[in-house]
Amino acid sequence: MKDFEAGGQACRKLVKPRHAMAGVAMVATLSNPSRVRAEETETVCEDSRVRIQGKPEVRWLEPIVRSCEALRTMEDVDGTARVRIVPSGNELIVEVALRDGRSTLRRVKEPAGLLPTLEALLTVLPAPTVEVPKTETAGLAHANDVAPTKAVPSPAVIVASEPTAPPFSVEIGASAGGRVAGSKAYLSVAPAVFAQLRAGEWLFGMHARWDILQVLEKTPVSGFEMETIAVGLSVSRRLTIPLGSVDIGLSPRVVAETQSFLVKGSEQADTQADVRIGAYSRAAFGHSSLRLFVELDADLSPGRARRDIRIDPSLPPLPSWSAGLGAGVVWGKL
Repeated sequence: MKDFEAGGQACRKLVKPRHAMAGVAMVATLSNPSRVRAEETETVCEDSRVRIQGKPEVRWLEPIVRSCEALRTMEDVDGTARVRIVPSGNELIVEVALRDGRSTLRRVKEPAGLLPTLEALLTVLPAPTVEVPKTETAGLAHANDVAPTKAVPSPAVIVASEPTAPPFSVEIGASAGGRVAGSKAYLSVAPAVFAQLRAGEWLFGMHARWDILQVLEKTPVSGFEMETIAVGLSVSRRLTIPLGSVDIGLSPRVVAETQSFLVKGSEQADTQADVRIGAYSRAAFGHSSLRLFVELDADLSPGRARRDIRIDPSLPPLPSWSAGLGAGVVWGKL
C-alpha cells in the first residue's frame, strides 16, 4: 500500500509540468490571435502568381482558396500575369499586372464575384480557327471513309496595301502644241520640255518653250518674222484622280522675243526680253511610269499691261500675254 501511494505521487509530479506547459501555450495563443490569423493568411493561397497583402476578413478566406485552386486548372491564362489582392474594408481590391508594365484594378464587393473577376482579367482569348473545306472528291466519298474535318489555326491575314509613291522622284516630259499671244493674235507652234522634282504632293521644276515662227494675219512690213523663247521655274501641287493625276501650279519665267523684217532687201532684227508670271494645269492619264498628258498654260507681262512695247516703230507691238494648249509624254514614278 505504501508502495502504491509513493508511485501515485511520482506520477502526479510528472503530469503537472506537462499541464503547465500546455496551459502556457494556450495562453500565448489566445493572447496573440493576430499571429495565428497571419499564418492562416499567408498559407491561404499557395499559387505563386497570387500575393495577398494585408488580412482579409474571414468571409473572404474560402473564396480566395477556391479561386487559387481554380487558377491552377484554368486554361488560356496569361502565365506572366501577377495578381495582388488587398483588403479594403469589407471589400477586396484585385490588381493584375502584366510583364509589359500594364496593370488594372478591380473592386470586388461580394465573395461570389472574386473568381469571375480573376477569370475575366487573366483569360487570354484563343486564336480564331477556320474549318478546312471539304473537296468535291471528298464530298462524293462515303461518309464513313471521310476523315473528320479538323479546326486549324487561321493563318495571318496579309492585307495588300496600295503601292505608295516614293518621298522623292524625278519626272521628265516633253510636249508640242499651239499658242496664241497678244491682242494681235500671234499664232505659233510651241514645243516644250520640263523636268521636275516631286516631294510628296509638291513638285518643283524648270521648263523651256520655243514658239516657232509666230505669224500674224496682216503684217505692215514685208518679210516679217517673229519667234519667242521662254525659260522659267515652276512649283505645283498634285491632285490624284481616278484616271491619273492633275498638277496645278505657278511658273515665273523670262521671255525673249525676236522680230525681224526686210528694209530695202536688208534684214533688220532685234530681241526684247520680258519677265512674266505664268500658271498652268497639267493632267496626266494612267498610273504607269510613262504617261500621256494634256497641258493648258498662260502667262502675263505686268510691265506691258498698259503700254505698247515695239522693237521698231514700223512693227506691231509685242504681246503682253500668251496662252497655249499642248499634249505630250511624261516619264517618272507617279
